[in-house]
Amino acid sequence: MRSIAINVEKGGVGKTTISAHLAWHFADKDLRVLAIDMDRQSNLRCALGSDFSEIGHVSELLAGEIDVTALPRLALLHSDDGVSEMLGPEANAYIQTFVDELAKLDEFFDVCVIDNPPNWGWINMASMLAADGLLVPIEPALFSMKGAEQVGKTVSAANDYRDTPIHVVGMLANRVLATRSHRDRLDDVRAAVGPVLLDATVHNLTDIEVAMDDQQPVWRRKGVRSGAIDDMCAAMNEIETRMEAADGT
Repeated sequence: MRSIAINVEKGGVGKTTISAHLAWHFADKDLRVLAIDMDRQSNLRCALGSDFSEIGHVSELLAGEIDVTALPRLALLHSDDGVSEMLGPEANAYIQTFVDELAKLDEFFDVCVIDNPPNWGWINMASMLAADGLLVPIEPALFSMKGAEQVGKTVSAANDYRDTPIHVVGMLANRVLATRSHRDRLDDVRAAVGPVLLDATVHNLTDIEVAMDDQQPVWRRKGVRSGAIDDMCAAMNEIETRMEAADGT
């Protein structure tokens, strides 16, 4: 099972939009997909709707209590109050349990997409210790060079506790406006991080948010402008290609 954590320490950058579309992308390829919503707001759970079957809470995974006897092809684990209680200052044991229990699901799923809350804490650390790869969505209006430095610190903090470094799949520019300021900001980011910034760019198009409100990917919704579909499909395909490159497949 390939696993990817979507993590960024800023809200409002469309993290869950990218997580949901990534889960749908792999689902439409007839792969077995596990989506994990680590955020107590449960936005990923709401977005995926009936496409994914709920198999329990994240706290049950942390406690080693997930029933693996009859798992669906498209499964969802979502956060609950128990997660915050477990993943606190004394969270080391639970974090290791999360890593171990997620590894036990390898044989049942092909891909795991983990959506994290917009901050840095033990919950985010748990997912970054368990995942193979990391995707960082950014919005030019909110991102800065300090943001790039913070991403590096986050990766370094996780790698201190990993046997092998997490694969940085890349940064994805999301909610991009067709303005000079956004173009200049993206040029600055690319100059700073190079190929870490994906070639694909997802523009700030209302069609994407409308599709999310309808609990479906933008490429399935009728009446959507081709630009929104092209943007999102290009991003999903590039993310998948980069994940495969890390696997050597």
